[in-house]
Amino acid sequence: MNKKIYLSLLLLMFSAFGLQAQFEISAELRPRFEYNDGYVGVPTDQTEPTYFVSQRSRINLKFNQEKYRMFFSLQDVRVWGADDVATGTGSYMNTGSTGIHQAWAEFNVFENSRIRVGRQEFKYDDQRLLAWRNWNQYGLTYDALLYSYQRENWQFDVALSYNNDASKGGSAGFGVNNFDLDPIGRRLRTLNFIYLKNQITDEFSLAMLN
Repeated sequence: MNKKIYLSLLLLMFSAFGLQAQFEISAELRPRFEYNDGYVGVPTDQTEPTYFVSQRSRINLKFNQEKYRMFFSLQDVRVWGADDVATGTGSYMNTGSTGIHQAWAEFNVFENSRIRVGRQEFKYDDQRLLAWRNWNQYGLTYDALLYSYQRENWQFDVALSYNNDASKGGSAGFGVNNFDLDPIGRRLRTLNFIYLKNQITDEFSLAMLN
């Protein structure tokens, strides 16, 4: 009898919770075979074509509520067989293939505006300047703060970001502003932009990105 009561209360709690918020789980599995002959450079008699299978695996968690939203995406990208922990009988894992693709929280701050902070994708217009580059297996995300205002046919976005490399800091590590100021290899030190768009008709719009 007690078990039935507890179960009924639990279902009632989840039903009430579902009226105010929504929790979604999704996944993606994308294997891809590639044959490269002349990739990067022009093939010669001394070069040989390469072929391999890569795979993207993602699990996504999304939480929607009236005033805020959260999204988390865990990603693993690997080439079949290219594991750094393996034996002669099989593969165990690749220690560098799994990471966080997206992890952000978004809040409604004023009417028609919101703030999103964390690791996120940027996709604007035809994605010639800012894109998520979904053609490759890794995709592309940014650690940034985004303010977005949308009203009727207008959209106004401001994004700010600053990247550090903890491995270049002093013994204090995180929390102390003692990181090198040099660029982090090939990574961007900072990415800041302003985006303004007016959707004049369904087929025509004007946009500015600075």
